[in-house]
Amino acid sequence: YVAGLNALRARSIVEHRDQNGPFPSRDELRKVKHVGRKTFEQAAGFLRVHGGANPLDATAVHPERYPLVQRLARACGVTPGELLCNETLLQGLNPAQFVDPETSVQVVQDVLSCLTVPLQDPRPPFQLVHRNQGARTLAELKPGATVAGIVRNVTQFGAFVDLGVGRDGLLHHSELGRPGQLFVTLGVGQTLEVVVASVDLQKGRVSLQLPRRT
Repeated sequence: YVAGLNALRARSIVEHRDQNGPFPSRDELRKVKHVGRKTFEQAAGFLRVHGGANPLDATAVHPERYPLVQRLARACGVTPGELLCNETLLQGLNPAQFVDPETSVQVVQDVLSCLTVPLQDPRPPFQLVHRNQGARTLAELKPGATVAGIVRNVTQFGAFVDLGVGRDGLLHHSELGRPGQLFVTLGVGQTLEVVVASVDLQKGRVSLQLPRRT
């Protein structure tokens, strides 16, 4: 899973590469059909370009943080590329010295971590959904069935849960504190057990509930 990408955009990236050769930089992604400004902002930190002119393109550092890396490098008297994996230099930097109105201490610390282990994937380990009752498609989901899912997004009106059937189910926020229901605090990537409340095949919607206490 890569933030900002769906099947169409991912296919467009592959087609662009096949037609034009390997991407020389992350910035080249802006030229891909269906990859707009917002998509680039969301996905760029997860898409790596190896062998390009900018060594930061092969790291987890987001392009919008490249200026910060340049400041860090200047403070050490080296190039950005020479900072990569250089624990001696990186550990000698004081994050507080690089804070500004747009950059918090936490941001600086995150960037330093990315530079220390540049090939590390910042996303949590991907978890497979263990399907219950043999449901592999939306049509096979039955109201009342208890299934396992993974939280993929949390919004003000509820959480979208990946059930492994091609469509995420919606767990409405009202479920989180209803009397007789489990009270949980949800986070992206969290695995939880839910009950299928209803399935609308025509609209491709699945409503979910939390299991009742027993």
